[in-house]
Amino acid sequence: MTLEEAQPAPQGGRLLVRVLSALVLLPIVLGALWAGYPYFTILIAACGVIMAIEWTGLVQIPGWTAALHLVPAAMIFTLPYGLTIESALAVVAVLTGLPLAVGLIFGRRALVWVGLGLVYVWLPLTLAAWMRDLEHGLVVILWLLLVVWLTDIGGYFAGKGIGGPKLAPRLSPKKTWAGLFGGMALAALGGAVVSLALDFGEAAMLAALSGGLAIVEQTSDLLESGIKRRFGAKDSSHLIPGHGGLLDRVDGIVLVAASVGLAILFNPQWGVA
Repeated sequence: MTLEEAQPAPQGGRLLVRVLSALVLLPIVLGALWAGYPYFTILIAACGVIMAIEWTGLVQIPGWTAALHLVPAAMIFTLPYGLTIESALAVVAVLTGLPLAVGLIFGRRALVWVGLGLVYVWLPLTLAAWMRDLEHGLVVILWLLLVVWLTDIGGYFAGKGIGGPKLAPRLSPKKTWAGLFGGMALAALGGAVVSLALDFGEAAMLAALSGGLAIVEQTSDLLESGIKRRFGAKDSSHLIPGHGGLLDRVDGIVLVAASVGLAILFNPQWGVA
């Protein structure tokens, strides 16, 4: 759930609750990210388990299936000790593929959603844990978070200020094309600033990548909105006061982290490893 699609716009006490929640969570996330292993890995594993619990409730599958997520949650702690990212992703693929295949073959809807939940949660989280331990991993993760935040902020103000045609009214009635372009512009600007401030890559290239990732971020956001709409849910849970669930907070970064992580994995010449 992004700023742009919040309905109605937070006012008074609700806005204060949202701000206070963000002020509590942000230092935890940034502190763990800065500290690296094992603190960031602990954060990633905890987020994965919480997301798994929320997923089971959201898509209406048995709660015990969240226990399957304990395997990848434990696995990511071994990444710095010899487990390759290729092997880790193979484990995620197997865990995903088995219930997904059985569900599709025998028409078991619940098993299909079990498999989808495993890949939705652990493809981005496994790659995020791996990326943090790369040579420039801290900068990469900070850049990804900044892209997501600036896309939401730019989308909110451009969408509210300009309005116009809706982007995907069936999935998110508040999103507009103006909001998308506003988010892309602000994300691109942020990418250029990161490049110049941290001497990380070429400013024009990182700006272009950031603008492109803004599209991925909005797609990721719409994906979760579509899942919630399918199951008639407004939020994935009420875990975070004023914000909904953890799935609602990380919806934009899911595809962003997965896309960038896979791009780095298959393009080591990017120079971040």
